[in-house]
Parts: sequence; C-alpha cells; structure tokens
Amino acid sequence: MGREKANKKHDNRNSSRYKNEALVIVMKYGVFGVLWILLTDKFLELVAGNFQIYKTIQSYKGWLFVLITMILVFYLINKKINLIQNAKNEALNAYEELRTLNNEQLELEKTLVYQDNLIK
Repeated sequence: MGREKANKKHDNRNSSRYKNEALVIVMKYGVFGVLWILLTDKFLELVAGNFQIYKTIQSYKGWLFVLITMILVFYLINKKINLIQNAKNEALNAYEELRTLNNEQLELEKTLVYQDNLIK
C-alpha cells in the first residue's frame, strides 16, 4: 500500500511538471504574439504611406506571423521531445546496467553456494 501511495505521489508530481512545461510553451507563444502585434503595428504606422499600403502589408504581416509561430511552436515542442527521449534513453541504459549487475550478482551467489557446498 505504501508503494502505491509513493507511485501516485510521483505520478502527480510528473503530471504537474508536464503541465508546467506546456504552460512555458504557451507563455512563450503568448509573449511572442503580443510583442509581434505591438511592434509590427507601430512599424506599419511609420512605414505605410496610405491605407491601401497599410492594408496590404497587414495581410503579409499576418501570414508571416503564422509562419514564424509555426516554426517557434515546432522548435519548442521538438526541444521538449528531445529532452524526453534523452531521459528515456538514460533510463533504459540504467535499467540494462542494473539488469547486468543483477545477473552478475546471481551468478556470484550461485558460485558461493556451490563453494559452500564443497566445503561442507
């Protein structure tokens, strides 16, 4: 029963950490989006000579925003996936090392039992 509690506590901690990771990605996206809107609108006010030019550039600005944010979201998610994959590989390597050591220990125990039987 104690082990179940520990596993549940560990799962809750991991779930919370994953939600935090998602929040970090969303916040980065949000900050970028707000800065993009504020800064590029100011830039357009300075550059655009008339409403038609402003309207045309505004459309291109929207498409550029979509493209840049697609790249940004891909980068942020891919970075987290790589971290997860690396952690998974480390865990698998540690498991294999532990399994090898356990097998070696079992063989040593068999040898000790055999030697003990010889002595008796």
